[in-house]
Amino acid sequence: MNEEIVLKDVKLSMIKVHPKLKLCVAVGNRSIRIFDFVFNTLTKYIDSDKQETYTCCDFLEGFDRFEKVYFLCLGGESGLIKIINLQNGRLYAYFRGHTGSIRDIKTFDNYIISCSDDSSIRVWDIKENKCAVVMGGILGHRDRICSVDVNKKKTKLLSGGHDFTFREWDLKDALIKYNTTKQQQFLFQPLKSYEGIHKSIITKVAYYGDIMITLSNDIINMTYGETNNFDLNINRERKFFYNDFFFLGNINMYEICSTFKIIDNVLVGLGKTDSMFLFNLLDISEKNNVPYIIRLKGNEPLDFDICQDDLFVLFANRIYRVKHDLTRYCD
Repeated sequence: MNEEIVLKDVKLSMIKVHPKLKLCVAVGNRSIRIFDFVFNTLTKYIDSDKQETYTCCDFLEGFDRFEKVYFLCLGGESGLIKIINLQNGRLYAYFRGHTGSIRDIKTFDNYIISCSDDSSIRVWDIKENKCAVVMGGILGHRDRICSVDVNKKKTKLLSGGHDFTFREWDLKDALIKYNTTKQQQFLFQPLKSYEGIHKSIITKVAYYGDIMITLSNDIINMTYGETNNFDLNINRERKFFYNDFFFLGNINMYEICSTFKIIDNVLVGLGKTDSMFLFNLLDISEKNNVPYIIRLKGNEPLDFDICQDDLFVLFANRIYRVKHDLTRYCD
């Protein structure tokens, strides 16, 4: 079953779906559009700032006046974090701190993590409505940060950007100190910095267990930072040892990709022309890993998201939904 909605007089750049609420949110130039899964328009927002362009968003569960609600957390060119209560459509709060555009947002528990063109990462506490942790400085990223992620244990934070490096930060220790002292914490140095693996801008980072997956142009690299408990039998022929981490190998996506997502053990990459690439991460030890290619009905996709077997793809003037059992391509 394929469905689509044509969008007029709006410029959108990112799409995000909420599986539990069955919501599809698209954001972009001053605009937020919220649909259900069959593309009935539920609501629209226009930012009062004519210069604002939203670049990223994520959902967060929290409390508003002791009532459990769902929030939409937004970041954009203004450098502000804006939080909307999805139940009543009102602006719940906004956070000011970044001095550059915000490029990525991730949420967990009662925290919002943002990265910016100002080369810093900030962790915001939505309960206390303040910044809990600032990560950056002379030993951090030297240029814009494009992407962040948090591991499943919520102990480490991964970042990557325009300086061709990706870095891991000690999130656990910073939050322990913040919750103990109730004072903003500053991390000037990451746990580890990974240089020389990529030769161009890193546009997307993600954890797959303890493996760090990073995207730069048409190459996705896989790196393992914990050498003390690494299985030396995995990927024996393609593994390279760099000081205190293993470079496991890479995936050639055949064309420049704008982003990727990991669904269970399947990596899904979005090409910039008309293709999506599927890769089975359980085959990391195989010598010739060739992604399965899905051809899209449209050119130059901007972003995508997945909810079970529903694949949502955002183009310049429409959102396309198609049913795909992604796992069957990687048997």
